[in-house]
Amino acid sequence: MTSVKLEGKFTTLAQVEGLPDVFTSTNFTLLKSRWVSDDEVSVCQWCKNKFNQLRRKHHCRQCGNVFCSKCCNEKMPLPQLGLEDPERVCEYCRPVTEFITKSWSPHQNFKSEAAVNLVNQCGEISGLCKVVELGGVQTLISLAKNESPVIQGKVISGLQILSTHQPLHRYLAEAGAIKAICSILTKANMSYEQTLVEGISTLKIFCRLPELKSKALEDGALEPVLRLSCTSHCNTVSLVAVSTLSLIAEEMSTHTKILESPLSVLTSVCSLASSEDEQQLQTSVK
Repeated sequence: MTSVKLEGKFTTLAQVEGLPDVFTSTNFTLLKSRWVSDDEVSVCQWCKNKFNQLRRKHHCRQCGNVFCSKCCNEKMPLPQLGLEDPERVCEYCRPVTEFITKSWSPHQNFKSEAAVNLVNQCGEISGLCKVVELGGVQTLISLAKNESPVIQGKVISGLQILSTHQPLHRYLAEAGAIKAICSILTKANMSYEQTLVEGISTLKIFCRLPELKSKALEDGALEPVLRLSCTSHCNTVSLVAVSTLSLIAEEMSTHTKILESPLSVLTSVCSLASSEDEQQLQTSVK
């Protein structure tokens, strides 16, 4: 799988060297894009002006396309490509690449800025395509290992947006998105309600898919689902968690683990069954 169609636009999927799972790896290195030959283009791929003796051709080190000097004059290090020295980056790649690069910084403020802006890019289709093409998916998953609750919350928000696009489901799972979500949910403070709701809702998407349910269980989905099913302070979190648990329980192999859980999951489910809220009642009974 090298490309997918997102909202009617064919989008190339960024690939990494070695195994695709970036959550369990120390770092990742993206495969470099194909270097477009000078002979293949006669106009700048951004401004569409024709090349001539004054308007020379320059390659973007991120995407490999050819641009004029005006449209490809920014330089920045590209550690995600294994390039530590500043390299030319085009106007198309620059906004997303800048934040991917910042995510490699040891400074928390830069990492936080990277997470916030990558999520913002995911919110619109043009930005979403850039995030997918340039390694933003891998960057968000890698940032999930950061201990900052703010960064983890942004990672969850980004993965939730990405998971609403069906063509990306397997790509996300293979890149380690489920492991990232489970890790955050398992450690998350119960006071971070938005992170919990978005995280468990995203996990539910993967558990709903027959082709990825086994992958979700393999990547640790059961533990955070059991934990959040027992959440009493937030009905929304527990409701979605129990609904997800219902999907997981369709797999016979999970029954023993559910019954033997020290979290008294069935007690929590039964307490929801006595709720006056019709949705909670239906979910718990199921």
